[in-house]
Amino acid sequence: MPGLVGEILGDYGTILQKIGLFLRKRNGSTMEYITQGTSLAYSQVIHGLSLMIQRRLVKYFQYEKKVHYVLDTDMAYRRMYFGTYCSLVEDLFGEEVAEGFMKILVNGFTKVNISLEKKVEELVSAGVIISISMKEAGILVAESKNLGEHMTRDRQDKVNEEVHRKSRKTVERARFHVIDFDALHAMMINNRLLALVKKRYLSKAERIYKSILGRNLVTVDAIIESLEDEADITRGDVVSCIKYFNNCGLVRKSMDCTETYFKDEDDIRKILVVDTLNRILSENSKEARRIFNMMLEYKSLEDKDIVIKSLVPSHIVKKAVLMLHSNGFMVLKHTGAGESRPVLEWQVDIDRVSRIVSEEIKRVLEESWTLINQRWGYIGSNGDGEDGGRKELERMLGLSLDFFVLGIRNISFKSEIF
Repeated sequence: MPGLVGEILGDYGTILQKIGLFLRKRNGSTMEYITQGTSLAYSQVIHGLSLMIQRRLVKYFQYEKKVHYVLDTDMAYRRMYFGTYCSLVEDLFGEEVAEGFMKILVNGFTKVNISLEKKVEELVSAGVIISISMKEAGILVAESKNLGEHMTRDRQDKVNEEVHRKSRKTVERARFHVIDFDALHAMMINNRLLALVKKRYLSKAERIYKSILGRNLVTVDAIIESLEDEADITRGDVVSCIKYFNNCGLVRKSMDCTETYFKDEDDIRKILVVDTLNRILSENSKEARRIFNMMLEYKSLEDKDIVIKSLVPSHIVKKAVLMLHSNGFMVLKHTGAGESRPVLEWQVDIDRVSRIVSEEIKRVLEESWTLINQRWGYIGSNGDGEDGGRKELERMLGLSLDFFVLGIRNISFKSEIF
């Protein structure tokens, strides 16, 4: 099987899939080497690579006067989230904005025009869409270059030139719109957090936490001030919610006795990951979910302690623990080194669980993409089987969102829309 990336690239057609699969094995190849390795015509490779660069699937670099091409697997994985991206933008900004966003998302580099600019104006203000010049577009597709750092440095250089009244070159105008995926993913994470808060606590808590998301440090007074237009939210509501947020890790209290609160990225990531793992477990065994959450609290327990503390019959505990162990949610370790008899204890490692479950989801996603690609061809030729294709697509979108959450490593709160 071509693997998940290969199946995703199959959505772009046979030529792009062949080039992508070859670069997966021989990343950094030249155009000549790609032509030989894929058995494609030279013109097909040229057009294929051009399209993949435009779609931001391929980057390149120059070495010894030859251009080498590199597949961006992160961008390939983002194709799984296109439906989620568009749904989120439509929910937050409306259908017309989502229409413009989808065009830029699918095209990759999209030429700036007045009509499109008006549609996505709010997303530009939020930092989700950025306008770049031809030079900046070149940096974006160059391997190992950071566009964000370049744009920041470039803006500072222009300010310095203005201050010192040095001779200036004509400022290169914006030529393309592109998506800033860091900002977009921050928007997804923020939206996920708000949904989690709303589900677990008071409906007012969602609005209170929304006022926290856009700040690095907050106080109760600052939150109340930002919510002055919310007549139904009292100081007591804010204090109560802040205590809840602090207890569950959504915010942390500063140690400097200033009654200041901040968001801890590691805590936030753990909350999102545990919520996803709980939902996965709830589809299989409520008892297993209960024991898993208990293990998160106690860190390590023996078999007998699990039975006592969970208040679940021993035969059900045994079944649930075996299920958790076989699926990577728990691991059995020897403790008590130096004692006459080693003690066996069950433990939970969130990072380990995330990796194991992510790999399993990845395997299922590969099968799902294979079915979707097959059904797409079937529907296209006969017009039948559309319901089955839609169900598989919905399943894929749900799995891909789990894959996204479990793969979160560094959380950025740079989105300004909340």
